Amino acid sequence: MRGEVIDLLSWYIRRDFPILVGGLRDSVQDHLEDIWLPTLVSQYYSEKQDNFIEFIRSLREKSFSHLSGRLEEVTSDILGELLLDQIRYSLKPEVKILGDLHVATSMRYKQNNEVLFERRPYYDQALAKIIDNFFPELKDSFPAHRHADTIIYRQFIPVQIESSNGGQLRQYYYSFGKLSALLAYLRAIDVNAENIIAALPSPVLFDLECLFSPHHPGSTKYSFRSTGIVKISDSYDMSAFTGGETPLDSYLKPLLGGTVLKPQILWKVPSQGKFYNIPQINGINIHPQSYMKDLINGVNDAFKVLEKQHAKIKRIIEDNEIGIRIVLRPTREYRLILLQYYFPHIYEKNNFEEYLKQELQGIDYIYAFGEEQSSILHEIKALKKGVIPKFFAEIHSKEVITPAGDTAAILTDTPFDVWNEYTKNLSSIQKDIITSLREAYPSL
Repeated sequence: MRGEVIDLLSWYIRRDFPILVGGLRDSVQDHLEDIWLPTLVSQYYSEKQDNFIEFIRSLREKSFSHLSGRLEEVTSDILGELLLDQIRYSLKPEVKILGDLHVATSMRYKQNNEVLFERRPYYDQALAKIIDNFFPELKDSFPAHRHADTIIYRQFIPVQIESSNGGQLRQYYYSFGKLSALLAYLRAIDVNAENIIAALPSPVLFDLECLFSPHHPGSTKYSFRSTGIVKISDSYDMSAFTGGETPLDSYLKPLLGGTVLKPQILWKVPSQGKFYNIPQINGINIHPQSYMKDLINGVNDAFKVLEKQHAKIKRIIEDNEIGIRIVLRPTREYRLILLQYYFPHIYEKNNFEEYLKQELQGIDYIYAFGEEQSSILHEIKALKKGVIPKFFAEIHSKEVITPAGDTAAILTDTPFDVWNEYTKNLSSIQKDIITSLREAYPSL
Protein backbone atom coordinates (compact mmCIF):
# COMPACT_ATOMS: atom_id res chain seq x y z
CA MET A 1 0.00 0.00 0.00
CA ARG A 2 2.79 2.42 0.86
CA GLY A 3 4.26 1.97 -2.61
CA GLU A 4 1.04 3.28 -4.14
CA VAL A 5 1.15 6.36 -1.90
CA ILE A 6 4.78 7.06 -2.86
CA ASP A 7 3.93 6.63 -6.55
CA LEU A 8 1.06 9.09 -6.17
CA LEU A 9 3.27 11.69 -4.49
CA SER A 10 5.97 11.23 -7.15
CA TRP A 11 3.33 11.71 -9.86
CA TYR A 12 2.09 14.86 -8.13
CA ILE A 13 5.61 16.34 -7.96
CA ARG A 14 6.33 15.55 -11.62
CA ARG A 15 3.03 17.10 -12.64
CA ASP A 16 3.33 20.39 -10.75
CA PHE A 17 7.15 20.74 -10.56
CA PRO A 18 8.35 18.94 -13.70
CA ILE A 19 11.85 20.47 -13.66
CA LEU A 20 12.63 19.36 -10.10
CA VAL A 21 15.52 16.89 -10.41
CA GLY A 22 14.96 13.26 -9.52
CA GLY A 23 17.14 13.27 -6.42
CA LEU A 24 15.14 16.06 -4.80
CA ARG A 25 11.89 14.45 -5.84
CA ASP A 26 12.91 11.10 -4.35
CA SER A 27 14.31 12.43 -1.08
CA VAL A 28 11.38 14.78 -0.37
CA GLN A 29 8.77 12.05 -0.77
CA ASP A 30 9.11 10.86 2.84
CA HIS A 31 8.43 14.41 4.04
CA LEU A 32 5.36 14.68 1.81
CA GLU A 33 4.15 11.31 3.03
CA ASP A 34 4.15 12.72 6.57
CA ILE A 35 1.97 15.56 5.35
CA TRP A 36 -0.55 13.63 3.26
CA LEU A 37 -0.91 10.14 4.72
CA PRO A 38 -3.37 10.98 7.55
CA THR A 39 -5.56 12.88 5.08
CA LEU A 40 -5.49 10.11 2.47
CA VAL A 41 -6.66 7.52 5.00
CA SER A 42 -9.28 9.87 6.43
CA GLN A 43 -10.61 10.69 2.96
CA TYR A 44 -10.79 6.98 2.09
CA TYR A 45 -13.26 6.45 4.92
CA SER A 46 -15.13 9.70 4.27
CA GLU A 47 -15.81 8.62 0.69
CA LYS A 48 -16.76 5.09 1.88
CA GLN A 49 -14.30 3.44 -0.46
CA ASP A 50 -13.72 -0.32 -0.32
CA ASN A 51 -10.14 -0.68 -1.63
CA PHE A 52 -7.36 1.67 -0.52
CA ILE A 53 -5.04 0.93 -3.45
CA GLU A 54 -7.77 1.63 -6.00
CA PHE A 55 -8.68 4.80 -4.11
CA ILE A 56 -5.07 6.05 -4.24
CA ARG A 57 -4.84 5.31 -7.96
CA SER A 58 -8.05 7.24 -8.61
CA LEU A 59 -6.55 10.41 -7.13
CA ARG A 60 -4.37 10.92 -10.19
CA GLU A 61 -7.50 12.06 -11.96
CA LYS A 62 -8.19 14.75 -9.37
CA SER A 63 -6.55 17.82 -7.88
CA PHE A 64 -5.01 17.41 -4.44
CA SER A 65 -6.76 20.61 -3.42
CA HIS A 66 -10.04 18.74 -3.12
CA LEU A 67 -8.43 16.76 -0.29
CA SER A 68 -6.98 19.79 1.50
CA GLY A 69 -6.17 23.18 0.09
CA ARG A 70 -4.08 23.94 3.18
CA LEU A 71 -1.86 20.89 2.76
CA GLU A 72 -1.51 21.49 -0.97
CA GLU A 73 -0.25 25.00 -0.20
CA VAL A 74 2.29 23.66 2.29
CA THR A 75 3.43 21.07 -0.26
CA SER A 76 3.84 23.70 -2.97
CA ASP A 77 5.86 25.89 -0.59
CA ILE A 78 8.25 23.03 0.24
CA LEU A 79 8.76 22.11 -3.41
CA GLY A 80 9.21 25.78 -4.28
CA GLU A 81 12.03 26.16 -1.73
CA LEU A 82 13.75 23.07 -3.17
CA LEU A 83 13.43 24.44 -6.67
CA LEU A 84 15.07 27.70 -5.62
CA ASP A 85 18.01 25.75 -4.21
CA GLN A 86 18.19 23.55 -7.30
CA ILE A 87 18.68 26.65 -9.43
CA ARG A 88 21.06 28.40 -7.03
CA TYR A 89 23.35 25.41 -6.48
CA SER A 90 22.96 23.77 -9.92
CA LEU A 91 21.84 20.57 -8.21
CA LYS A 92 22.19 17.37 -10.20
CA PRO A 93 19.78 14.40 -10.52
CA GLU A 94 21.77 12.34 -7.98
CA VAL A 95 21.43 14.97 -5.23
CA LYS A 96 19.95 14.01 -1.84
CA ILE A 97 18.44 16.17 0.91
CA LEU A 98 20.23 15.80 4.25
CA GLY A 99 18.49 16.48 7.55
CA ASP A 100 15.46 18.68 8.12
CA LEU A 101 13.69 20.82 5.57
CA HIS A 102 14.43 24.55 5.89
CA VAL A 103 13.86 27.59 3.71
CA ALA A 104 15.98 27.91 0.57
CA THR A 105 19.73 28.52 1.13
CA SER A 106 19.46 26.91 4.61
CA MET A 107 19.34 23.21 3.70
CA ARG A 108 22.15 20.73 3.21
CA TYR A 109 22.54 18.43 0.24
CA LYS A 110 24.74 15.45 -0.65
CA GLN A 111 26.06 15.55 -4.20
CA ASN A 112 29.11 13.95 -5.82
CA ASN A 113 30.31 12.56 -2.47
CA GLU A 114 30.26 16.05 -0.94
CA VAL A 115 27.85 17.90 1.31
CA LEU A 116 27.05 21.42 0.12
CA PHE A 117 25.46 24.27 2.02
CA GLU A 118 25.47 28.05 2.16
CA ARG A 119 28.42 29.76 3.80
CA ARG A 120 27.02 32.34 6.16
CA PRO A 121 29.19 34.04 8.74
CA TYR A 122 30.74 30.73 9.75
CA TYR A 123 33.23 29.32 12.21
CA ASP A 124 35.24 27.13 9.80
CA GLN A 125 38.32 29.34 9.44
CA ALA A 126 38.69 30.03 13.16
CA LEU A 127 38.11 26.39 14.09
CA ALA A 128 40.63 25.24 11.46
CA LYS A 129 43.26 27.54 13.01
CA ILE A 130 42.55 26.17 16.49
CA ILE A 131 42.77 22.56 15.29
CA ASP A 132 45.86 23.08 13.11
CA ASN A 133 47.78 24.96 15.79
CA PHE A 134 46.77 23.21 18.99
CA PHE A 135 44.92 19.95 18.25
CA PRO A 136 46.28 18.56 14.96
CA GLU A 137 45.57 15.03 16.20
CA LEU A 138 41.81 15.86 16.03
CA LYS A 139 41.90 16.96 12.40
CA ASP A 140 40.18 13.77 11.21
CA SER A 141 37.20 14.52 13.47
CA PHE A 142 36.31 17.55 11.34
CA PRO A 143 35.56 16.79 7.66
CA ALA A 144 37.66 18.60 5.07
CA HIS A 145 35.88 21.25 3.03
CA ARG A 146 36.37 23.75 0.23
CA HIS A 147 34.74 27.08 -0.63
CA ALA A 148 33.24 28.18 -3.92
CA ASP A 149 31.87 31.71 -3.73
CA THR A 150 29.32 31.60 -0.87
CA ILE A 151 28.94 27.82 -0.89
CA ILE A 152 30.80 25.29 1.25
CA TYR A 153 31.50 21.83 -0.14
CA ARG A 154 32.28 19.47 2.71
CA GLN A 155 33.79 16.02 2.44
CA PHE A 156 31.29 13.19 2.88
CA ILE A 157 32.59 10.74 5.49
CA PRO A 158 31.94 7.00 5.13
CA VAL A 159 30.95 5.10 8.26
CA GLN A 160 33.48 2.72 9.81
CA ILE A 161 32.11 1.34 13.08
CA GLU A 162 33.55 -2.19 12.99
CA SER A 163 36.92 -2.78 14.65
CA SER A 164 39.03 -5.88 15.04
CA ASN A 165 41.17 -4.77 17.95
CA GLY A 166 40.97 -3.01 21.29
CA GLY A 167 43.90 -0.74 20.47
CA GLN A 168 41.87 1.02 17.81
CA LEU A 169 39.00 1.50 20.27
CA ARG A 170 41.35 2.86 22.91
CA GLN A 171 42.47 5.46 20.36
CA TYR A 172 38.84 6.20 19.45
CA TYR A 173 37.76 6.90 23.02
CA TYR A 174 40.95 8.78 23.87
CA SER A 175 40.27 11.04 20.86
CA PHE A 176 36.63 11.35 21.90
CA GLY A 177 37.81 12.50 25.33
CA LYS A 178 39.91 15.24 23.74
CA LEU A 179 37.08 16.17 21.39
CA SER A 180 34.62 16.33 24.31
CA ALA A 181 36.93 18.73 26.13
CA LEU A 182 37.29 21.00 23.10
CA LEU A 183 33.55 21.04 22.39
CA ALA A 184 32.67 21.83 26.00
CA TYR A 185 35.34 24.56 26.00
CA LEU A 186 33.67 26.06 22.89
CA ARG A 187 30.18 25.77 24.48
CA ALA A 188 28.83 23.42 21.81
CA ILE A 189 25.30 22.01 21.85
CA ASP A 190 23.38 19.59 19.60
CA VAL A 191 26.29 17.13 19.45
CA ASN A 192 24.09 14.04 19.55
CA ALA A 193 23.75 10.64 17.86
CA GLU A 194 22.25 12.24 14.76
CA ASN A 195 25.27 14.48 14.20
CA ILE A 196 28.27 12.24 14.77
CA ILE A 197 29.57 8.99 13.28
CA ALA A 198 32.25 6.49 14.20
CA ALA A 199 34.82 6.47 11.40
CA LEU A 200 37.42 4.47 13.26
CA PRO A 201 39.79 5.32 14.71
CA SER A 202 38.10 8.75 14.98
CA PRO A 203 34.72 10.13 16.00
CA VAL A 204 33.63 12.49 13.20
CA LEU A 205 31.32 15.50 13.57
CA PHE A 206 29.37 15.97 10.36
CA ASP A 207 26.76 18.54 11.34
CA LEU A 208 28.40 20.81 13.90
CA GLU A 209 26.55 24.14 13.80
CA CYS A 210 25.97 25.27 17.37
CA LEU A 211 29.09 26.59 19.09
CA PHE A 212 29.51 29.48 21.57
CA SER A 213 26.14 28.79 23.14
CA PRO A 214 24.61 32.02 24.54
CA HIS A 215 23.17 32.42 28.03
CA HIS A 216 20.37 30.07 29.00
CA PRO A 217 17.32 31.58 30.72
CA GLY A 218 16.80 31.81 34.46
CA SER A 219 18.99 29.64 36.66
CA THR A 220 19.77 27.14 33.89
CA LYS A 221 23.49 27.01 33.23
CA TYR A 222 25.49 25.57 30.39
CA SER A 223 27.35 22.37 31.33
CA PHE A 224 28.83 19.32 29.65
CA ARG A 225 25.40 17.72 29.81
CA SER A 226 24.19 20.56 27.55
CA THR A 227 26.41 19.39 24.68
CA GLY A 228 24.38 16.30 23.86
CA ILE A 229 27.52 14.16 24.02
CA VAL A 230 26.71 12.37 27.26
CA LYS A 231 23.64 10.36 28.21
CA ILE A 232 21.18 12.18 30.46
CA SER A 233 18.26 9.75 30.52
CA ASP A 234 18.02 5.97 30.20
CA SER A 235 14.51 6.22 28.78
CA TYR A 236 15.37 8.68 26.01
CA ASP A 237 19.02 8.52 25.01
CA MET A 238 20.12 10.47 21.94
CA SER A 239 23.64 11.15 23.19
CA ALA A 240 26.68 11.06 20.92
CA PHE A 241 28.17 8.24 22.98
CA THR A 242 25.29 5.79 23.25
CA GLY A 243 22.22 7.33 21.58
CA GLY A 244 20.12 5.06 19.41
CA GLU A 245 21.04 1.84 21.18
CA THR A 246 17.95 1.83 23.38
CA PRO A 247 14.79 1.50 21.25
CA LEU A 248 12.95 4.82 20.98
CA ASP A 249 9.36 5.53 20.02
CA SER A 250 8.51 7.94 17.23
CA TYR A 251 5.40 10.02 17.84
CA LEU A 252 3.02 11.53 15.27
CA LYS A 253 5.17 10.53 12.29
CA PRO A 254 2.46 8.58 10.49
CA LEU A 255 2.99 5.07 9.18
CA LEU A 256 0.49 3.13 7.11
CA GLY A 257 -0.88 -0.01 8.73
CA GLY A 258 -3.96 -2.18 8.54
CA THR A 259 -5.13 -3.84 5.33
CA VAL A 260 -6.12 -2.81 1.81
CA LEU A 261 -9.74 -2.83 2.95
CA LYS A 262 -9.15 -1.22 6.34
CA PRO A 263 -6.03 0.98 6.30
CA GLN A 264 -4.89 2.57 9.56
CA ILE A 265 -2.58 5.35 10.62
CA LEU A 266 -0.02 4.30 13.21
CA TRP A 267 1.11 7.41 15.06
CA LYS A 268 3.27 5.80 17.76
CA VAL A 269 5.82 3.39 16.34
CA PRO A 270 9.41 2.30 17.00
CA SER A 271 11.74 4.93 15.57
CA GLN A 272 13.10 4.14 12.11
CA GLY A 273 16.19 6.32 12.67
CA LYS A 274 19.58 4.72 12.06
CA PHE A 275 22.69 5.85 13.91
CA TYR A 276 26.35 5.00 13.40
CA ASN A 277 27.87 6.55 16.49
CA ILE A 278 28.86 3.47 18.51
CA PRO A 279 31.94 1.45 17.51
CA GLN A 280 31.67 -2.33 17.39
CA ILE A 281 33.69 -5.52 17.55
CA ASN A 282 32.08 -8.47 15.75
CA GLY A 283 28.81 -6.57 15.55
CA ILE A 284 28.65 -5.89 19.30
CA ASN A 285 28.49 -2.28 20.50
CA ILE A 286 31.47 -1.22 22.60
CA HIS A 287 30.43 1.31 25.23
CA PRO A 288 32.44 4.13 26.80
CA GLN A 289 32.37 2.34 30.20
CA SER A 290 34.94 -0.10 28.86
CA TYR A 291 37.32 2.72 27.96
CA MET A 292 36.63 5.29 30.68
CA LYS A 293 40.32 5.57 31.54
CA ASP A 294 41.15 6.46 27.93
CA LEU A 295 38.27 8.92 27.76
CA ILE A 296 39.35 10.75 30.89
CA ASN A 297 42.99 10.73 29.81
CA GLY A 298 41.87 12.41 26.61
CA VAL A 299 39.93 15.04 28.56
CA ASN A 300 42.87 15.77 30.87
CA ASP A 301 45.42 15.95 28.05
CA ALA A 302 43.18 18.36 26.12
CA PHE A 303 42.90 20.66 29.12
CA LYS A 304 46.67 20.75 29.51
CA VAL A 305 46.70 22.32 26.03
CA LEU A 306 43.73 24.60 26.71
CA GLU A 307 45.24 25.92 29.95
CA LYS A 308 48.52 26.68 28.22
CA GLN A 309 47.13 28.07 24.97
CA HIS A 310 43.90 29.76 26.07
CA ALA A 311 45.18 33.29 25.43
CA LYS A 312 46.22 32.40 21.88
CA ILE A 313 42.94 30.64 21.18
CA LYS A 314 41.04 33.63 22.52
CA ARG A 315 42.96 35.89 20.14
CA ILE A 316 41.96 33.69 17.18
CA ILE A 317 38.33 33.85 18.25
CA GLU A 318 38.48 37.62 18.74
CA ASP A 319 40.11 38.25 15.36
CA ASN A 320 37.87 36.08 13.15
CA GLU A 321 34.35 36.44 11.88
CA ILE A 322 32.53 33.54 13.50
CA GLY A 323 28.92 32.69 12.79
CA ILE A 324 26.84 30.09 14.59
CA ARG A 325 23.41 28.57 14.35
CA ILE A 326 20.98 29.63 17.06
CA VAL A 327 18.39 26.99 17.95
CA LEU A 328 15.66 29.05 19.58
CA ARG A 329 13.53 26.09 20.60
CA PRO A 330 14.20 22.33 20.36
CA THR A 331 14.04 21.17 16.75
CA ARG A 332 12.13 18.10 17.85
CA GLU A 333 9.33 20.35 19.14
CA TYR A 334 9.09 22.13 15.79
CA ARG A 335 8.74 18.75 14.06
CA LEU A 336 6.01 17.61 16.44
CA ILE A 337 4.04 20.83 15.95
CA LEU A 338 4.00 20.29 12.19
CA LEU A 339 3.29 16.55 12.33
CA GLN A 340 0.38 17.14 14.67
CA TYR A 341 -1.10 19.80 12.41
CA TYR A 342 -1.14 17.45 9.41
CA PHE A 343 -3.84 15.29 11.03
CA PRO A 344 -7.26 16.30 9.63
CA HIS A 345 -8.95 16.64 13.02
CA ILE A 346 -6.35 19.34 13.83
CA TYR A 347 -6.05 21.35 10.61
CA GLU A 348 -9.78 21.31 9.90
CA LYS A 349 -10.54 22.96 13.25
CA ASN A 350 -7.65 25.40 13.55
CA ASN A 351 -6.39 28.45 11.74
CA PHE A 352 -2.81 27.50 10.84
CA GLU A 353 -1.18 30.69 12.08
CA GLU A 354 -3.15 30.79 15.33
CA TYR A 355 -2.42 27.11 15.93
CA LEU A 356 1.31 27.66 15.45
CA LYS A 357 1.37 30.68 17.74
CA GLN A 358 -0.47 28.84 20.50
CA GLU A 359 1.80 25.79 20.27
CA LEU A 360 5.00 27.86 20.21
CA GLN A 361 3.97 29.86 23.25
CA GLY A 362 3.86 26.62 25.22
CA ILE A 363 7.52 25.81 24.49
CA ASP A 364 10.34 27.53 26.35
CA TYR A 365 13.17 29.26 24.53
CA ILE A 366 16.60 27.65 24.89
CA TYR A 367 18.35 31.01 25.28
CA ALA A 368 17.79 34.20 27.25
CA PHE A 369 16.70 37.32 25.37
CA GLY A 370 17.00 40.92 26.43
CA GLU A 371 14.64 43.15 24.49
CA GLU A 372 11.18 42.35 23.17
CA GLN A 373 11.79 40.16 20.15
CA SER A 374 9.83 39.12 17.07
CA SER A 375 11.23 35.63 16.67
CA ILE A 376 7.82 34.00 16.93
CA LEU A 377 6.70 35.80 13.77
CA HIS A 378 9.69 34.41 11.88
CA GLU A 379 9.14 30.95 13.37
CA ILE A 380 5.52 31.01 12.20
CA LYS A 381 6.56 32.22 8.74
CA ALA A 382 8.86 29.20 8.30
CA LEU A 383 6.52 26.65 9.86
CA LYS A 384 3.65 27.76 7.62
CA LYS A 385 5.83 26.64 4.71
CA GLY A 386 6.21 23.22 6.30
CA VAL A 387 9.90 23.74 7.16
CA ILE A 388 11.94 24.00 10.37
CA PRO A 389 12.88 27.58 11.39
CA LYS A 390 16.58 28.33 11.29
CA PHE A 391 18.44 31.27 12.84
CA PHE A 392 22.01 32.51 13.00
CA ALA A 393 24.20 34.89 14.94
CA GLU A 394 27.67 36.40 14.72
CA ILE A 395 29.40 35.81 18.06
CA HIS A 396 30.40 39.46 18.55
CA SER A 397 26.78 40.62 18.12
CA LYS A 398 23.62 40.22 20.19
CA GLU A 399 21.43 40.00 17.09
CA VAL A 400 19.79 36.73 16.09
CA ILE A 401 19.07 36.82 12.36
CA THR A 402 16.99 34.84 9.87
CA PRO A 403 18.37 33.33 6.65
CA ALA A 404 17.05 36.45 4.90
CA GLY A 405 19.08 38.70 7.21
CA ASP A 406 16.19 40.03 9.30
CA THR A 407 16.62 40.53 13.04
CA ALA A 408 14.52 37.98 14.92
CA ALA A 409 15.71 38.49 18.50
CA ILE A 410 18.25 40.23 20.72
CA LEU A 411 20.33 38.16 23.13
CA THR A 412 21.12 39.43 26.62
CA ASP A 413 24.87 39.24 25.88
CA THR A 414 27.01 38.50 22.87
CA PRO A 415 28.00 34.82 22.53
CA PHE A 416 31.66 35.88 22.71
CA ASP A 417 31.17 37.69 26.04
CA VAL A 418 29.36 34.64 27.44
CA TRP A 419 32.19 32.33 26.29
CA ASN A 420 34.86 34.69 27.60
CA GLU A 421 33.33 34.68 31.08
CA TYR A 422 32.71 30.94 31.00
CA THR A 423 36.34 30.07 30.15
CA LYS A 424 37.80 32.02 33.07
CA ASN A 425 37.60 28.84 35.14
CA LEU A 426 38.84 26.00 32.93
CA SER A 427 39.39 23.63 35.84
CA SER A 428 35.67 23.84 36.65
CA ILE A 429 34.79 22.87 33.05
CA GLN A 430 37.25 19.98 33.19
CA LYS A 431 35.84 18.70 36.49
CA ASP A 432 32.27 18.95 35.16
CA ILE A 433 33.12 16.82 32.12
CA ILE A 434 34.79 14.07 34.14
CA THR A 435 32.02 14.01 36.74
CA SER A 436 29.34 13.84 34.03
CA LEU A 437 31.12 10.99 32.25
CA ARG A 438 31.45 8.92 35.39
CA GLU A 439 27.84 9.50 36.42
CA ALA A 440 26.45 8.66 32.99
CA TYR A 441 28.66 5.63 32.37
CA PRO A 442 29.67 3.95 35.64
CA SER A 443 32.66 1.66 35.23
CA LEU A 444 31.83 -1.99 34.64
